Amino acid sequence: MFLKTILCDRCHAELVVEQEPLPSDDLFHSAYVPSDPETSRIQSLLQCVESDLNCYDAEIGRLSQTLETLKRRRNELQEYRDCYRTVFAPVRRLPVELLAYIFSFYCNPGLLVNDDGVEAPALVLSQTCSFWRAVAVATPELWSSLSLNLGHVKHRPRIEQLVDCYLERSDYAPLTLDVSAFHVKGDADFYGQDVHGQLIHDLPLNAWSVIQSLLDKSHRWLTASFNLPAHVFCRAEEYLADTWLSFGGSQSILHSLTLDWKKDFSPGFNYLYPLLQHAPELRDLQIRKFDKSYPLPCQWVRRLQIFSPVSQSSDLFSLLHHCPSLREISFSTERTKDNIDFPVSPPIILPELHSLTYAFMTGHHYYFDGSKLLSSITLPCLTTLLLTSGDDWALGEGVFEELRDMIQRSVCHIQVLGLPCSLFASDQELIETLSLTPAVSDFRLQIGSQYREHRVVSRNLFQRLSFHQTSIGPCILPQLKRFHLTMNASPTRRLPNFEDISTMIHSRLSPSGFSDGKLEKLAWFKLSGQLYCTEGREWIQSLHAAVRKLVCGLGRHGVRLDLDSVRATLLLTIDGGENGREKRFSRWRYHAKSA
Repeated sequence: MFLKTILCDRCHAELVVEQEPLPSDDLFHSAYVPSDPETSRIQSLLQCVESDLNCYDAEIGRLSQTLETLKRRRNELQEYRDCYRTVFAPVRRLPVELLAYIFSFYCNPGLLVNDDGVEAPALVLSQTCSFWRAVAVATPELWSSLSLNLGHVKHRPRIEQLVDCYLERSDYAPLTLDVSAFHVKGDADFYGQDVHGQLIHDLPLNAWSVIQSLLDKSHRWLTASFNLPAHVFCRAEEYLADTWLSFGGSQSILHSLTLDWKKDFSPGFNYLYPLLQHAPELRDLQIRKFDKSYPLPCQWVRRLQIFSPVSQSSDLFSLLHHCPSLREISFSTERTKDNIDFPVSPPIILPELHSLTYAFMTGHHYYFDGSKLLSSITLPCLTTLLLTSGDDWALGEGVFEELRDMIQRSVCHIQVLGLPCSLFASDQELIETLSLTPAVSDFRLQIGSQYREHRVVSRNLFQRLSFHQTSIGPCILPQLKRFHLTMNASPTRRLPNFEDISTMIHSRLSPSGFSDGKLEKLAWFKLSGQLYCTEGREWIQSLHAAVRKLVCGLGRHGVRLDLDSVRATLLLTIDGGENGREKRFSRWRYHAKSA
């Protein structure tokens, strides 16, 4: 008997093998032992089976080769088809300008060197295809944004060549630089301690080569930010060419500059001055320290931020006198034992300033008499005034009066206002100040731990902030939409009554208070603080009943309330929707734990 297998339906080729009858199952399930003639017959049968198996294997191998050939040729044909289809791809119809514009979103920045490694999207685009390469190379803006952590240079020596490649291909485009020097993962100090994320003390030599390459293109800097070790500025002349001293030149287009270094060490300003003396287009300046001995190009600066406190009052007056075009300034002051007398300054008018952020800081038991500064300035366009102070600050007498007079003298319309309670001796002084700022829509009040601050945050204050027809006086801050109250408690200070706060919130959410169209609905309220003392923890625990009562009333106004109290840290947020629009849900999350 023969077994036939059809190999091809077209030519009807067959594989024919002889099929031997299968032995009975009983033969294998018994103790049967074949005789000599039967043994010879079985061996002959096995030889035939082996021959048939070889035929099957040979045919399978031949068919497998045929199948692989068919698959390979099919894939080649499919690639051939796909290549021709790309001719009709919409991306080929995009104008080169539009394609370059799309690339710009991908290449921001064009080169990034950080803890995650090196990302060079502009280089990747240029290696995709010849057409994309031509577009990328012909678009200098794709190569003009660099964010570099020089702490990686010693681990990745080819970064120097990569930076040079980007600077060359950026051609004429203005440069945007963000350069830092932080330890990377795995770095350790002399004692084997992990220093990852800390500013390095000594730059490797090849990092100086990168800085030199950047300085050679300083005339093309548009925005530059440097957070480097102080010795980079102090030892620049040892490692850098004369371009350091002729930074930018007369062709400088530098618009924004940030210079920062290790906080507890300040380099000599004579090494920083070359970075600043040739910057006629500078409008945005952020710097660690200010020294009037080396004047900054402040005449046209619009935005100025000084990270370290200004300890010399004369420096501060000199700075403000030489910055007539300021629109935004942020600085802090500290009081030292060697500089207690605050000289009287001639009047300073900053006609374009719309934002002033002023922090009172100190590490001593002396105070900075801020009243002299406030009495000297007039800010007719001021819209944002943020004053803050440390917990141990005792502000000088007369600050409230000078602040009030400054606001009246400036005739400004403040919309964002932040005040520390330590500025005032009583709630009446704060109420009087707020009465002068009816346009405020964002109010931030800081409650510290000074002995007199509990007299400022009183029931009378929250009643005056409430919308009631029978109020004890006219409502203050009628346009208020956002209110942030921060507080820190000490063992001897009283905290505000939450019932008073709750009543104020309810009144500002009540629709009946908006009949005349002159009052705004409170859209957002936040209460936060560090309450580590016993009184603070007890105050948090006492909020249970008050918060439950408040939540019951808030639901009908479609607002959200979050109250998180983890150990002695308090965070309560009420969100009534952006721009006062009611949200269609109510949610309450409350956690309270005692430390």
